[in-house]
Amino acid sequence: MPDYVIFDPSSTPVTNLVTQIIRSFDEGKEATLGANRVKNPNLGSVNINNPMRWNGTAVVNLTQPEIDSINAASAAASLAALKQAAKDIFLVPSGAQNHAIALGFETLRDMMLSEINLLRAASVPPLTARTITQFNNTFRTTYESKIDALS
Repeated sequence: MPDYVIFDPSSTPVTNLVTQIIRSFDEGKEATLGANRVKNPNLGSVNINNPMRWNGTAVVNLTQPEIDSINAASAAASLAALKQAAKDIFLVPSGAQNHAIALGFETLRDMMLSEINLLRAASVPPLTARTITQFNNTFRTTYESKIDALS
């Protein structure tokens, strides 16, 4: 039974990344592996414990610059996802957990606003109370600037 290497031609930033090595696969089921496969590739010159790609004629290990570019792209994608998730918790919470987080912050906001307004009223001369809109706008601006500053 032959061995197969499965690769992803749409992988970025390095194309044709090897996603799977299948040993001794039933040749009669080869079509189930999809079109992006190499039958009985020569793996003698690669370290199968390190990332690989199909270069069109052979399976080769990735160079350090290729590995670095993949790691950088992954880190950038993770940071972008974190930033979007952090903003979405307050703007458009989805799922029970995000709704619970948003509700917790709304409760904290209401308690803080009440305490701030008690202190403002007790000052000499008394200061006007802050509105929920003022508090929300200040919070959103400060929160989003902290998120945007993440790197």
